[in-house]
Amino acid sequence: MNAAPRDASVFIDELLHDLAGGDRTTDAVLPPDATLTAELRARQPLVPCGLVLAERLIRALSLDVRCEWRASDGVPLKQPTTLGTLTGCARDILALERTLLNALQHLSAIATETHRWVRQLPENVVLLDTRKTTAGLRAWQRYAVRCGGGRNHRYNLADTIMIKDNHIRAVGDLETCVRRAAEHRHPVRIICEVESLTAARVAVSAGAHGLLIDNVAPDGWPAYWDALPDDVTLEFSGGLTFDDLPAIPTPPRTIWISTSRTVIGAPPVDIGLDA
Repeated sequence: MNAAPRDASVFIDELLHDLAGGDRTTDAVLPPDATLTAELRARQPLVPCGLVLAERLIRALSLDVRCEWRASDGVPLKQPTTLGTLTGCARDILALERTLLNALQHLSAIATETHRWVRQLPENVVLLDTRKTTAGLRAWQRYAVRCGGGRNHRYNLADTIMIKDNHIRAVGDLETCVRRAAEHRHPVRIICEVESLTAARVAVSAGAHGLLIDNVAPDGWPAYWDALPDDVTLEFSGGLTFDDLPAIPTPPRTIWISTSRTVIGAPPVDIGLDA
């Protein structure tokens, strides 16, 4: 089950910041008892994400607004459509508008771009995100990746021993670095970053359970799954773009590719609130 994160405080804080001095425009032109019905509209095909935030924001500020949904997080929309309807106090709906739209547009952009990548991948290739996320939004951005059909990489530095190039430089050599990690016998997998098949063999021999293969073009990938044991996980990364996806060969077993482009490089999507 792809559950949304429980903590929406980053968005609640943003709404409170937006309302710190009140909404002078709305308060000036609308009486307190004015009501409004407004539609949340996806103005383009997209994968919605973050709809649950409407209820979270409404509850947190005790707003007099009701939501009726016609769409669901993670279910692709093939054409512009109404996501849902907000009904209630006009002042509350207008106060909520910008913070809610900012969240929905950001998260839906990630879900939509992730879905675009996933659809282009051959069989046995799984798309992972990375830890290149926006401060305070990591859990929600990871949720958006899952809504788009991608999978999540490690959440924090304790989830996996991941030996990167700077670890190797700090220790002095790859083999010593991996062996030291293996000697600690942590209850997590050891993943090592490599840039050649020779380095990959050294890392596996020293105790790595998986490899992060960096900056190798897709036509060079078969050499790794042909040469290395099936129980060694293979993740390919480094500079991959959407245009590279058609060149990925179909592997005989599950492999992973990882990119930050679906999160920090996701093109914006158009969602609006129409009264």
